Parts: sequence; C-alpha cells; structure tokens
Amino acid sequence: MLQLEEKAVRPTVVWFQALADPRRLALRERIVAGEFGRLLSVAFSGFWPREQAYHTSSRWVGCLKRDGELILDSVFGNAMAHFLNNLLFCCGTGDLWSWGEVKHPEAELYRAHPIESPDTAFVSGETRGGVDLRFCGSHACANIWKHQETLHAEHTSLVFPASGDVVILYPDGKREVVPYVCGGGIRRAVYASLSPQSCFTGAKRRHDHPGSAAFC
Repeated sequence: MLQLEEKAVRPTVVWFQALADPRRLALRERIVAGEFGRLLSVAFSGFWPREQAYHTSSRWVGCLKRDGELILDSVFGNAMAHFLNNLLFCCGTGDLWSWGEVKHPEAELYRAHPIESPDTAFVSGETRGGVDLRFCGSHACANIWKHQETLHAEHTSLVFPASGDVVILYPDGKREVVPYVCGGGIRRAVYASLSPQSCFTGAKRRHDHPGSAAFC
C-alpha cells in the first residue's frame, strides 16, 4: 500500500481523524494537566441504522473472516471504532498521546441482520487507570441517527454531541462551550499534523494538491 501511495497522484491517509480535531486535543491537554480532576468514567452511545442493502454492498461487510483472512467487521470495529478510540484516548494516563487499556472487558453482542458479526454491542470495563468505560452501539435501530460521548471527571462533565459544540458542565451550574469544528477544519488539521518523519510523508508532501483527499 505504501509503495502504491508513493506513486499515486492523490495521497491516502489512514487514521482516526477525530484525533486531529483541535478542540479534542485541547480538551485532552486539559485532562492531562488535571484541570478537571481525576477522570472517573467515559461513555458512548450511538445509533446508526444500516439496512440490508448496506450489508450486501460488499463481500466483506458483516464478515468475521473472508477467504481465510480476518475481517472482524462489526459495529465497534468499523463505523463506530472512531468513538471507541476517542474514549480510550481520553483515558490515557501518560502524556498527550497515550491511550487507556481496558482490563477485564465484558460485552453482550447481538445481531439482528443475517450477518456473521455483531451489529449491536454493549461493552463495559475499567481501564488500568481506574476509569469506568461504557460503550453502546447499534446498526439495528429505527431510522434515526444519533450519538454522544460523555466524560465524567471529579470537577466537571464533558458532553460531545453528534454535531455542534462540546459542553463542559461544572458543579456550580457554569457551562463552558467549546465551538464545533466542521469536517473541513478537521481535514486540514489532519494534513497539518502529518510529520515528515511519519509513514504519511507522501501525503504531507502532496497535501496542497487541489485534488487531495483523506480517507479515514
């Protein structure tokens, strides 16, 4: 893939694009600095309907294996993997770029569609840093799209809605609003964050190309 990318006119970027969101990184820095107190819990709930036509759109959709190769497609391994990654990123106990590790996770996995992998999952666990983690995601739901991340710390609660501003709630009733960054802003931040020393060198070298696109 890297060899093909080097020869391509347009760059390919494989990444969790939410990690380039300036507001998320700024809030993560405040968490690391201890401004909100110890992180107590993180949670995500998401409902993104997927009709049967989606599950027949490609040979790998809904598969755990295909032609002897692992696929592991699922509600938390594909569409909502970004949000699970966000939760773990918030739980990192080291520097800014550290992730929490879940010990003894428990899960209930379901499927409503005729596929191998789960289209609905309820996951719980505790990170090695002592943060309670909850994840609830489903593709087998009514025709309504919504999701939300919620973080609870000793002194605040942070709410990341599906779209719009992040809201920080304080015990005294004070609310702090962190403005929403549109998708284009995140895309530009992705390119800006690419290091010449990273495996994305080719993408950075051509990031000003008018036809450039990021696939995340």
